[in-house]
Amino acid sequence: MKTAHRRRLGVAYNGTGHEVHERGSVVFEDDRIVHAGGAYTGPVDARLSARGKLVSPGSSTPTCTRPGTAGLPAARHGQERLPHFELHELRRAPQGQDVAPPPEAVAALRTFVFLHALKQGTTTTIDVGGLRGDWEGYARLVADLGVRVYASPPFRDRNTFMDARGRLYYDYDAAAGQQALKEAVEFVRAYDGTAEGRLRGMLNAAQVETCSEPLLRAGKEAARELDVPIHTHAGGNLIEFQRIMDEYRKTPVQFLADIGFLDERTLLGHAVFTTARHFCQRWKLRRLSAPMIQTKCTPDSAPAGISRCRRCSGRRSRLRRR
Repeated sequence: MKTAHRRRLGVAYNGTGHEVHERGSVVFEDDRIVHAGGAYTGPVDARLSARGKLVSPGSSTPTCTRPGTAGLPAARHGQERLPHFELHELRRAPQGQDVAPPPEAVAALRTFVFLHALKQGTTTTIDVGGLRGDWEGYARLVADLGVRVYASPPFRDRNTFMDARGRLYYDYDAAAGQQALKEAVEFVRAYDGTAEGRLRGMLNAAQVETCSEPLLRAGKEAARELDVPIHTHAGGNLIEFQRIMDEYRKTPVQFLADIGFLDERTLLGHAVFTTARHFCQRWKLRRLSAPMIQTKCTPDSAPAGISRCRRCSGRRSRLRRR
């Protein structure tokens, strides 16, 4: 069945860039778009009016981390706010006291986040975290809502906790990390291409500092064998940056490049902190981009402060193009 949407304003891709069309049309036949642009004069089975609406391609949410900490206390730990420490300002549960929410809450949270993403115009979600379990229900939800998702359960072998004074520490468990990676691989093998092709597999190494070097190497090798992308967070906050510098004497991005983790099928969350100097210095962003350009990996997000910085965000755009 061929259906035409007529609208006052529309955004379409012309092969080199996006352009705005007035009184144009979007025509789709079954599940494929066959025309997007100016007025369509060919035969159609139905015409729908989108009068007063703006029709545009769906956006992508690069890192949609569903409420994976929903079972943990979310109160501030009462200490003075530190700049660029946002990822660690929510209290982590003491070791042994983190409790996952019940299955019905997991289903409700997943549904809410996907619907919220759709409401904002997102049609492709890269789910890099979130709640574990009931993967059959997860796949059914993706199928029922019509969203496009790249996902798999995240893996790590260093869990983070806070002591009574609010200090962050790491608990290393190599066996747990390997088991989580195995679960992620099984998820990809079972669900990649389901939901009419809209649920796709992508491995998720949780964060560069919560994964040991052997686990990162194993995750990248598994991604190559499965022929799927891999994602991790790197250079996102000062605690992580300092930990990697202390352990490997390299920045997080350089460390990942040196172990062969970065290539054209790698997605990095944040990739902001690369030197101890202010991130808006001119030479600093060149050092940020060098290993990423060489390996063709992609940064997927930036904090609001960087997004508001015209100089910095302009360079991030040039990095993506290169």
